[in-house]
Amino acid sequence: MKRSQLTPMPEYFDRYINLCDDVDLSVRFANKHRRIEHCVYGKM
Repeated sequence: MKRSQLTPMPEYFDRYINLCDDVDLSVRFANKHRRIEHCVYGKM
C-alpha cells in the first residue's frame, strides 16, 4: 500500500505519514532487508 492510497488520512498520524516517501511497502521492506544484510555480512 502506498501513502497516496490512504483515504481518509488519519488526523493525528498524517504528519508522520507525510514524512514518508510514497513507495509501496513491499518495495521498501525489500530495500531495508538488503541494507541490513549488507551491514551484517559486510562486517564479517
